[in-house]
Amino acid sequence: MIDQFDWAHLTHAYGKAADTPGHLAALTSADEKARANALTHLDNAILHQGFPDEATAPAAHVVSWLIATDAVDDDVLGELVEFLGAVASATYELREDSMFAPCIPELEASVVEAYPQIARLLDSDWRSLRTRVAEAIVEQLRLPQLASERPSMAHRLRRWLTHKDEDRHVWVRLLGELGEDVQEFLDDPDWAVRLRAALAPSSRHSARALAILVDALADSLPAAVHRAEVVTAVIDGVDDFERIAEPATAIAQQARWTGFGSDWGPLLTFAFREPYRPGTPLSPGQKSFLRALTHNDELWDPRNGNIALLFKEAGLPRDREQCERILT
Repeated sequence: MIDQFDWAHLTHAYGKAADTPGHLAALTSADEKARANALTHLDNAILHQGFPDEATAPAAHVVSWLIATDAVDDDVLGELVEFLGAVASATYELREDSMFAPCIPELEASVVEAYPQIARLLDSDWRSLRTRVAEAIVEQLRLPQLASERPSMAHRLRRWLTHKDEDRHVWVRLLGELGEDVQEFLDDPDWAVRLRAALAPSSRHSARALAILVDALADSLPAAVHRAEVVTAVIDGVDDFERIAEPATAIAQQARWTGFGSDWGPLLTFAFREPYRPGTPLSPGQKSFLRALTHNDELWDPRNGNIALLFKEAGLPRDREQCERILT
């Protein structure tokens, strides 16, 4: 199978893909280091930072064949399933991008070919593999060519949700990604399940879902839910910063500078949708939030250009003492 492609005339992220057949062959090697290097090659060169190249679809065809023929060990299988899911995601996300247009037809064909090979693993007793398989399949089913398979996958996920296991929040997330209405889970006893249901597209206009997310904004979240997801959904759902000023202030008090793009930064932008102009009175929520930022030593390194840009866009000075004067 590997020899069916003219790798020397195909490219990956670092140039000609002449080294790719050796890595693909190494996926079945008894040499653990060679297998690890092969997986790294798939991630770094074949699908570099989520972007495909000429060698991506051929590599995906080979990976599908390896899975179909049970040629790889368990320690490699899960990684290859993830790779095929990532190929499907890139194919869907970039299908309208003219830069990748020459690659898309073959990428779509590789996704359609891979689907049945991955789907047969859905009944695996290996819990972590089943989760990876389900996630990869949902990525594949975003393609219109596989739309007819969505109902059966949704039915399976709903059946799994009747089991009292710790992956129920994953199944709710995947149902949401399939476009299913999951509002029935907004009152589930499991907090992670409720949050996932609240974050689903079908709950976007639900007052109950928004209340769950606002209540969770500054709380300790389950490992399965990222603060950035909650912040984004809350900002999308509320009209007035004053409604979320209290939890936003709590986030600002504990913020690390790295949250400029994920938690306190988007909240700052939302709080000052109308950039501050000298002499303009601040609302109570703006005051409490800005005060928390000025008291947080983590955020005032003058060398950090990302933070400086955030303050500039909000109309605020990038000087701690000047911000404190605004509050007086």
